[in-house]
Amino acid sequence: MSFTLLVVDHDSIIREQVATYLNHKYQVLEADSGEKALSLMQSQPVDMIVLDLVLPLKSGLDLLKEVRGYSDLPIIFLTTRNGMEDQISAYEAGADGYILKPCDLKLLSLKIGNVLKRTYPGGVENRQVLVHGELEVNKQSRIVKLSQEAVPFRPKEFDLLVFLMDHAGSALDRDKILDAIWGVDYFGDSRVVDTHVKKIRKKIGPYATDIQTVFGVGYKFNSKIKGTA
Repeated sequence: MSFTLLVVDHDSIIREQVATYLNHKYQVLEADSGEKALSLMQSQPVDMIVLDLVLPLKSGLDLLKEVRGYSDLPIIFLTTRNGMEDQISAYEAGADGYILKPCDLKLLSLKIGNVLKRTYPGGVENRQVLVHGELEVNKQSRIVKLSQEAVPFRPKEFDLLVFLMDHAGSALDRDKILDAIWGVDYFGDSRVVDTHVKKIRKKIGPYATDIQTVFGVGYKFNSKIKGTA
């Protein structure tokens, strides 16, 4: 099994060149617009996006911001836009890299490989999707889906949901949750856990009751979770 890359570029020649060069190493999907890219991401797991800044209707920057609303999926820009403001805007919005066209394809491949190694240190074989009914949580792409629709999750909300699901059936005290999600050096209000649980419950709809309050202790995800590779 290999990583799946999504190349989003309005120029069919560029898409074909990049896809042809990378196909020996990765599974490569192609899209010529932001709308098609989002549609592909809804239908199958994607591990990384190589994205042009200039796209029809929805710009590459707009697409990045939309994806960042619910996922930390690695995204590298490959574009002719060489202005400093463009690069600053991209990195401020959460881009993982910014490469100018024309680019040597071997260099592009190396940069993609480095970002993938940092993002997925365990490799693609350790990708895991937690499934509970119509609720799917992809730990690698950090995308949560409810009835096949992506649900926006902030980073800590996502980490907390995964922690609860990974320990399904176990009562977890607030201190353990704080240490795991916020770190052992966190000295803030422990009620931050309660606040995040409330937000998660609102987002997972019919499965909200599966996150049970254990009075005097903390919380428990009270259902068995199915894991898929």
